[in-house]
Amino acid sequence: MTVPLPPFISFKPSAAKADDKLPPAIIVIQEWWGVNEQIKLHAQTLADLTGAETVIPDLYKGKLGLDAEEASHLMDNLDFKNAVEEITVLCTKELQKDDPDRKIGAIGFCMGGSLALATAALIDKPLAAVAPFYGIPPEALCDC
Repeated sequence: MTVPLPPFISFKPSAAKADDKLPPAIIVIQEWWGVNEQIKLHAQTLADLTGAETVIPDLYKGKLGLDAEEASHLMDNLDFKNAVEEITVLCTKELQKDDPDRKIGAIGFCMGGSLALATAALIDKPLAAVAPFYGIPPEALCDC
C-alpha cells in the first residue's frame, strides 16, 4: 500500500535569504494536542532562529485535542507506524523532491519526540539531525 503525503504546514524564516538555494528543512512533530497554535509558534520561531524551512505534518488530519482526555484519545488511536511512514513520505516526496541531498532534521515534543526518534531510526536515508524531547517510541515500532 502506498502511503499518501500527509497534510502539512510550512513556515519560512521571517528574514528569508534571496538566493535560490533551498535551505535545510526541519520537521516539527506535534504533541498529543495536534497542530495547535503553540506548535505553529514553535515552528515559526525555529525557522526564524535557524534560517531553515520548518514543516509540521498534520498527523491527526485537522483534529485537535482540546482537553487531556481528548488528546489522549487521539494519541492512543494514532497508528505510529503509519505516522512514521507519512513523515518519511514528507521527507522524500516533498522536502527532497527538488534536491535529494537537502539536509532534513526532525524535532518533536512528547508524542512528537517519540515519532522523531522512530523516524530517525527507521527512515532509509538518514536524517541530518534529530532532537526528540522526552518521547520514547513503542518498542514494537523500533528498539531505539
